[in-house]
Amino acid sequence: MEISTALSTVFQLMAIADFVAQKRLCCRFFRFQLIVEPDTGSFWLDVSGASNITKFLLTIFNFDE
Repeated sequence: MEISTALSTVFQLMAIADFVAQKRLCCRFFRFQLIVEPDTGSFWLDVSGASNITKFLLTIFNFDE
């Protein structure tokens, strides 16, 4: 594993952790699950919650439905 790849992954995971920490303070209806594969494998953030969570997330990330 290259150092630059490892640092990139660390910074990405830190950004995800920061996002989760911030949203837990204001949006108590979120449920977060972070899955990180071994070594330099992929990682996923699963966000679920109330029935209107999809529309809320689309708004946060400026996506159109």
